[in-house]
Amino acid sequence: MERMERNTTRPYRYGGNWMYDVLKMDTDIFGLKWRTTFSEDSEYDDDMDCIHLPPEEEASGVHFTECNVKVLKDTYNLCSDVKTILEIGILKPVNENDMSTTKVLHSLKSNDVLYLGVDKRSTTMKSENHRMNIYCVQTCSSNKEIVLRRMKELGSETIDVLIIDGWHSVKMTVNDWEYVNHLSPGGMVVIHDTNWHPGPITVFDAIDETMFKKKKYCKGKADWGIGVAHAKF
Repeated sequence: MERMERNTTRPYRYGGNWMYDVLKMDTDIFGLKWRTTFSEDSEYDDDMDCIHLPPEEEASGVHFTECNVKVLKDTYNLCSDVKTILEIGILKPVNENDMSTTKVLHSLKSNDVLYLGVDKRSTTMKSENHRMNIYCVQTCSSNKEIVLRRMKELGSETIDVLIIDGWHSVKMTVNDWEYVNHLSPGGMVVIHDTNWHPGPITVFDAIDETMFKKKKYCKGKADWGIGVAHAKF
């Protein structure tokens, strides 16, 4: 068990955004250098989705910014031969001018690319459009057998693009990362909310650079942030 350099369990500001002091535990999770967890004496725990938000004077009020849209479009277009997209956390904005990973992916993909969205909310299935090869599973992403079985029923056993934008706790982000076990060679993982939420921040930090080429984008204080990891295998 290894602790980060800081000797406090409270979050701290770094580069305008929050960082979280967590324990780095030995792990055999594919693609991670360690498994992050808050220590028992921390005032925070691994199930917390949101600990800090951008200060009101810094927040843009936009969930998926123009910067996020550009990064997702650019990185998707760099992927060759995409056959399957798995998105954890579906968001179809009510306002037609607002954007989200879901909306951008639906606009980018061709009809021969399978999109499978995972979300436990009751509105999940409204996003389906079989004509466009868009399917959904209304369940928690921790129910991997259900998700992977549905993916197999739809003719796919590997993931080319994995989007992680569900519950942003440390526990659930680690859970969602484990879908990387089914990532295709050269596949891409996109994690949203890498500026503020504890799960995306700490899990992205734990990604093994020998296995993935990773980079954070949109690191301004008013942005939720987005990180991209391309498989080197």
